[in-house]
Amino acid sequence: MHPFAFIRGKVTYGRLCEVGPLVFINAGPRGVTLGKYVQINPGTSLIGNIKVGSRTLIAPSVVIASGGHKFGRGIQPRFSGGHNEHHTVEIGEDVWIGANVLIAGNVKIGRGSVISAGCTVTQDVPDLSLVKRNGLNPIVTELL
Repeated sequence: MHPFAFIRGKVTYGRLCEVGPLVFINAGPRGVTLGKYVQINPGTSLIGNIKVGSRTLIAPSVVIASGGHKFGRGIQPRFSGGHNEHHTVEIGEDVWIGANVLIAGNVKIGRGSVISAGCTVTQDVPDLSLVKRNGLNPIVTELL
């Protein structure tokens, strides 16, 4: 763990887990679990209930958030709370997450998947999948 990482809440670290400088972790009620040999690069934020599988690589400036704000008629989003204690982001083993990726909501990313730089993931990703942007089209998921 780098001395300039900011950690709040219950975080469980696996063997030889590497948390870089300026990483921000704000664990939800169920905490954050990082598997063995996980690498989290600078400028990344983990917010809420998150499980990261072993040997997963997270590039710089990634945001992973399990909760969100409520919105709708008569609801002030800024006062509706940030965490949903029932939501969890689960990232499988051997996943590679590129720079500037946003993973939000109650999402599962399957084992061995690759999330290309700049993608926004709000739905489950199957095992051994490639998630990428296709020009101006929406995100595309292909099997590896």
